[in-house]
Amino acid sequence: MPGEGPSVITVINDSPVAVRVWRQYGTGTADGRTIRVWPGEITRLPAPSSCAPDTYFARAGEGRTVSNGPPVCPDATWRITLPTAPTPGPTASPTAS
Repeated sequence: MPGEGPSVITVINDSPVAVRVWRQYGTGTADGRTIRVWPGEITRLPAPSSCAPDTYFARAGEGRTVSNGPPVCPDATWRITLPTAPTPGPTASPTAS
């Protein structure tokens, strides 16, 4: 992810799984690079020098996704907590005839 000077956002992965994090700019274009953040890991990501209409996204391997922003502001902290994984619904059992 591009460096933008000393401004950062602190990311804490409070989820039980690793996530991939990327940034989408206010223009709608996404940064093509992602960073893996492991469960319990704390990392720092580049932030603009003032609040910007950007969004950071985090996605687990099975597709659960959460976001932070807009705006993305310098010196903020984002605690990643994923929504509960969907539970499979009841399955129909065959009927005897």
